[in-house]
Amino acid sequence: MFIIPLWTFLPACDTIEPPTKEVASLNNLRRDFERFCYRHQNKGIPNLMLVISVLSVIVYFIGSMDPSGLLYSFLRFDRSLILQGQLWRLVSYIIMPQFGGIFFMLISVYFYYTIGRLLENQRGRCWLNLFYFSGVLITDIAALILGCNASAGSLHLSLFLAFATIFPENRVLLFYIIPIKMKYMAWIYFGITLYELIVGSFPTNLFPVVALLNYFLFFGADVLGVLPDFL
Repeated sequence: MFIIPLWTFLPACDTIEPPTKEVASLNNLRRDFERFCYRHQNKGIPNLMLVISVLSVIVYFIGSMDPSGLLYSFLRFDRSLILQGQLWRLVSYIIMPQFGGIFFMLISVYFYYTIGRLLENQRGRCWLNLFYFSGVLITDIAALILGCNASAGSLHLSLFLAFATIFPENRVLLFYIIPIKMKYMAWIYFGITLYELIVGSFPTNLFPVVALLNYFLFFGADVLGVLPDFL
């Protein structure tokens, strides 16, 4: 399933209700965090997703000229090699392309670059850097503990869900044809994650859920805004 953004994004118009006493302390902690991000909004790597996207394209084209796959083997997450001291693999896998064909690779790179740019404009450079790299840290820890193979896919999913939570009424083109709201796409992704949790073998079936912890940590109760009303 591949999705691309429409040229026109429709702003969300959700009503924000006052917090209850039970969540007041968490809201205060979140408010302090948002103040920190606001005060340091220009800290971090500028145009983070542009940097990652450009590096992914470069890796793709260099890798396509390397039939031995040496570059990919050098960048990929490998638990045994990391434990032997090849620590760059904890980060380098994020620039490995997720799709084999050039068309789908470029579409994917452009889509997540667009999401990242809009999130950076909305929340600031500091927030996006902390969100993305906390996802990298959590993904690394989960992959090392569970023995899974980390990839940028879970990071992209958390990025997508972040955008869907902030802009639930915005639309993308499903299969390049069908316009669908972001919150509905979030339902689909939540459903896929739940399916993988149920049918997967323990403990590797926990990885898709654990890899989204940064999303749940950053958005808390806001996650309820993209869930179906009957939940």
